[in-house]
Amino acid sequence: MNNTERLEGWAQIEDYLDLTRKTILAQGFPVRKSGGVFAFCDELDEYAKSMPLITSPTAPQEYCKF
Repeated sequence: MNNTERLEGWAQIEDYLDLTRKTILAQGFPVRKSGGVFAFCDELDEYAKSMPLITSPTAPQEYCKF
């Protein structure tokens, strides 16, 4: 997947991040709404890199597929 690619809809965004919609919204990922929901891979990646890692042994250690 190209990092400047635009993801259309929750299904693509959830699949790319491997997170649920609820988690994506709660974590404040840069998702836009304009007649539908979309996001850019490079922005999602950059945001995920800036987030602290969860230290719980049962939690995933990555938020995004870089």
